[in-house]
Amino acid sequence: AGALLLQYGDASGPSSIVATGLSEAFCPGMQENRLDEYLVNLVARLGGLVVLPDLSRDSQWEVLEKDPPFRNIRAQLRAQNLRTVVGSSLQAKERVFGVLLLATPDSRSFTPAELRLLLALGHQIGMAVENSYLVQQTTRRTEELHVLNEVGRMLSSTLNLDDLFDRLFTEMRRMLEGKNFYIALLDPAKNELSFELEIVDGQRLPKYSTPLGDGLTEYVMKTRQPLLIRDGFEEELKHLGITSRRAAQSFCGVPLVVYDRTIGVLGVSSPQVRALDEGHLELLRVLASEAGIAIENARPGKRAWYGMFPQLGAPAGFLLSGGTFLLLSRWLTAKQFFAFGWRLPFLASAVLVFLGLYVRLTITETPVFREALDRGQQVKVPMVAVFRNNTRALIAGISVSLATFVLFYLMTVFALSWGTTAL
Repeated sequence: AGALLLQYGDASGPSSIVATGLSEAFCPGMQENRLDEYLVNLVARLGGLVVLPDLSRDSQWEVLEKDPPFRNIRAQLRAQNLRTVVGSSLQAKERVFGVLLLATPDSRSFTPAELRLLLALGHQIGMAVENSYLVQQTTRRTEELHVLNEVGRMLSSTLNLDDLFDRLFTEMRRMLEGKNFYIALLDPAKNELSFELEIVDGQRLPKYSTPLGDGLTEYVMKTRQPLLIRDGFEEELKHLGITSRRAAQSFCGVPLVVYDRTIGVLGVSSPQVRALDEGHLELLRVLASEAGIAIENARPGKRAWYGMFPQLGAPAGFLLSGGTFLLLSRWLTAKQFFAFGWRLPFLASAVLVFLGLYVRLTITETPVFREALDRGQQVKVPMVAVFRNNTRALIAGISVSLATFVLFYLMTVFALSWGTTAL
């Protein structure tokens, strides 16, 4: 009989056990209370090769029996009618990936050559597992970077919340296969949580709202800190004094923070123990930083409404200046106007100068620019970078702008001159 216990390079991450010649109860029994993790660390700590010659004799195990996990492991092995067990650590470059267990119901001794063979076999399997793990991690990172790039591109290309969540659903379902995902937004006016996007078992649920309570989502919003629960889900909830709306075995959630204000939570859960790790947490952090800004800007009546005011600056200025001179010409005689009246608009414009200075000194940078600063994406000479990397877009932008400025100067210069002379 034998078993292979793997931990994928992370003792606190997901684990798996493959067994042969053992009952079906052995694998879940070893994963219970992290007995597999204890056994992997025990074999590695004792030199990488451990022989348990006679499990039926209590006198041989008085020292190790002081540890409750070892007593449980010994009971598990004896329940399989095993007497002699040898464990070889799966190591590669001082990194432990698991342990190889070989067992027999007989009382058997091993020769030095057999032990050396088992030790070498453990190292060979360890290197194979390491190579597989590195390939898996590389593939995962590549996929995550691709998805983040796609998500970032789509977040900057739409202002419609429904379109935004539809695209997020497509990308996140592909990347988080087998895991549940949701985006919950805070509605302070109604004191509710609005679940705008929720994926359960690969299916998107309809939008719904629920009153604020003492759940996981509310806890993440309140603390404004990421939360990662790998195992012991129910015990951790009791420790934190919170509840969960859905059953899970592991959870990862990060707050959506925009301008020092929490607007919601982005969360992932899984029905499997230790299915989420620090990599998922970092992925959600990056996604939350982009999604939070996009969601806030895409809310109805927000971005388009505020974005129109800079474009109204020049027309409003012309209307204000023209209207001021029109009123002065109505209120003052021609002599008064040419004597001092024409100076009044210029003196009044000093107020606008101070107002503009105040706005310029107090206004915050745009979300996109702040994200670029956080990522260290500044360039030494921006103009050179624009000409080198965005030549076609620059030429297209200049061509489109020509129509605006040609019409502008036709109306402000030619039409004004023609109206006061020809007409």
